[in-house]
Amino acid sequence: MGIIPSAAATGDSSTRCKENERAALLKLKQGLFDSSGQLSSWASDDCCRWRGVRCRNRTGHVVQLRLSNPSPSPDGDDNFLSGKISPSLLELEALELPGLEQKQIRWSKHPTLHRLADELAILDLLYNGISVDISNFGKQLSGCVRNRLQVLNLANNALGGGAPVWIGELRNLKSLHLEDNLLSSLIPPSLGTLSSLSFLYLSDNMLRGSISESFGQLSELIVWVVSYNQLSGIVSDVHFSSITRFEALLLS
Repeated sequence: MGIIPSAAATGDSSTRCKENERAALLKLKQGLFDSSGQLSSWASDDCCRWRGVRCRNRTGHVVQLRLSNPSPSPDGDDNFLSGKISPSLLELEALELPGLEQKQIRWSKHPTLHRLADELAILDLLYNGISVDISNFGKQLSGCVRNRLQVLNLANNALGGGAPVWIGELRNLKSLHLEDNLLSSLIPPSLGTLSSLSFLYLSDNMLRGSISESFGQLSELIVWVVSYNQLSGIVSDVHFSSITRFEALLLS
C-alpha cells in the first residue's frame, strides 16, 4: 500500500506529531492485517518516529505515508498489508504530492479511493493482495484523478477480469505496471491512445489474442514488457511506426 510521498519529509522530527493524526493512523492500523509486523513500531507516543511515517519538522504534521511492501517474500508468503483503508486518513490534511511543485493534497470528506485527492499523480499499490475485478477498481477513479495520474502501479496483486479499457482514459499516464496479476482477454486497443506513456508492463498475466496496431502510436514508449501471457499474432513494423525512443521489448 503506498500513499503519496513528499521529498520534504523527514523522519527526525523535532516536533511531536499531532495527536489527532496519531489517532487517525492508529485507526488505520486497526483495519489492516499486518502479517509481517510492518506496523509494529506504531505504538509509541510520537507517530513521527513510526516506520513509514514522515512529518514536517516545523509543524509536526504527517506529510508522508509509505506502506508498500519493502521486501516481498520470494516463496509467496503473505508479507503485504491488506484490509480496509480507514476514513480516518481524512485527518491527515498535510499529505503532499511528490515532485518539484510540492502541491498539497486537497482532501474531500468522502473517503472512497476516487475522492482521496484532486491532484493525485502517483498511485502505488504494489504487493497488496488486491483481488477485485480490475474494471471495478477503475470505477473508483474520478475524472480529476484520471486526468492527472502519471504513475499507476498495481503489480503483484490478484486483479482479475479483462484488461481494463478505462486505462485508455488516463491521458497523462507515463508509467503503467499491471504485471503479475490474473488479467485475461485481449489487450485493449485504447492503451494505444496514451500518448505520454513511456513504461508499460503487462507480463505474467493471461492476456490473449494479438497486439493492436494502435500501439504504434505510443511515440514516447521506452520499455514494453508483455512476456508470459497467451498472446498470438504477428508483431510488425506497424507496431513501432511512431516509436522513436524505444529501448526494450520483451514478448516471451
